[in-house]
Amino acid sequence: MRDQEPMLDVARGNKAVSEHLRESLKNMRDDSGDKDFRRLIDDVLSGELSLREAAMMDLFERGISESLDETVRQYEQLSESERDRLADEGEAELKRRNAEIEEQERFMGTLE
Repeated sequence: MRDQEPMLDVARGNKAVSEHLRESLKNMRDDSGDKDFRRLIDDVLSGELSLREAAMMDLFERGISESLDETVRQYEQLSESERDRLADEGEAELKRRNAEIEEQERFMGTLE
């Protein structure tokens, strides 16, 4: 399964979270000017390296620090009600996506 969903172990089996992590990693890779960081993310996305393994590397920490710092700054500027709203929206989106994935898997199971 690692080859198909390299983030699934970090996502604790939640396929919607795994998809979200994959998209986030792609965005960080695409926004990075560091070719070594981009290569590291490509290795994670291809399943050659787990996200857990990559997260332990200094290169990964350096690569995400700028993006993470900006995200933290933006989060800190939100009111508590805005934070709650965004959290609710995120949970609803993950629930919706998990339901879609389950439906797709049931459908594919009927085809086999």
